[in-house]
Amino acid sequence: MRPELRRFSNWLGTWQGFGDLALSKRGHVRTQIRERLGGDCIEIVAENVLDDAPGLLNGGISLLCVAPDGGLQLVAYSTTYGAMVLREMPDDPGVLALEGIDASGTGMSVTMVLDGEQMLVTTVVRKAGGEVLARSSMTLERLRAPSDPAPEVENEDTDDDPNDDDTQRAKDKRNGGKERTSKVRQMARRMDGKR
Repeated sequence: MRPELRRFSNWLGTWQGFGDLALSKRGHVRTQIRERLGGDCIEIVAENVLDDAPGLLNGGISLLCVAPDGGLQLVAYSTTYGAMVLREMPDDPGVLALEGIDASGTGMSVTMVLDGEQMLVTTVVRKAGGEVLARSSMTLERLRAPSDPAPEVENEDTDDDPNDDDTQRAKDKRNGGKERTSKVRQMARRMDGKR
């Protein structure tokens, strides 16, 4: 791992929790943080599901990497806001504070900090004029560290697998996403101990 990223090595793993999403609506969050591209960057993948609504509220995938000027930047894509580059801002030691503005002038700030065995994540999205579009605050618990064995997979991804992404997307289009929604809800219930 690059020396500039080593301070986040204890963040690697799978995290889950609950928080206030989409302007104070309660939801479930699952995040994976892992080293990628031979240690040149850290990948962060997050999915958010509201407790009282079907389907994915939003999701994002991003790479935390070293910018050409030596600072850190997060190259991100969100299902809600599209692509954006956020730059690290000065903050307390142990805190990752990022800010960025997309081509339309929409701004986003993200703060992440590890507090004991919990990760605290806050996000604020603002219109160009400063009006808050969305705010979230989440507390995540570590499910699995990178050194823990991966859970067994029931269905390996093969060409004849009826559950692969291409087949699932086709099913989702046919029935308005109900099947995928059901699977996400089942996963969320299993993860928080409800059956």
